[in-house]
Amino acid sequence: MYLSDYDIFISIVRVYRLMNIMILPKMSTVKPVFKPTASQVSLKQPNSNYLNQEFNHPTPNQVWTSDLPYMPVWKTSFVNLCVILDLFSRKTIA
Repeated sequence: MYLSDYDIFISIVRVYRLMNIMILPKMSTVKPVFKPTASQVSLKQPNSNYLNQEFNHPTPNQVWTSDLPYMPVWKTSFVNLCVILDLFSRKTIA
C-alpha cells in the first residue's frame, strides 16, 4: 500500500520493530484462544430413546423413522440416501 500510494520504501524488519515498540500484536500469527466456560459446555446428553423399543404402533402416521446410509457411486465418491419409514405400515414415505 505505501509503495504504490506514497512511494515509501519500508522493510518488514522495521515494521516489526515499530509494532514491538507500540505493543501491537502480529495479527497474521496471533491465533485466538477459546476458553470454554461452565455455561457453554454441557456434558449432559438428552434422552434420545423416544420409542422405548416399541416399534409396532396401532395407528398410521404417528411415528416415522429415518436413516441416512452411505451409497457408493463409482469407485471414489459416496452419496447419502435419506429414507423415511412409517412404523405402522412399514412403507417408505420419502
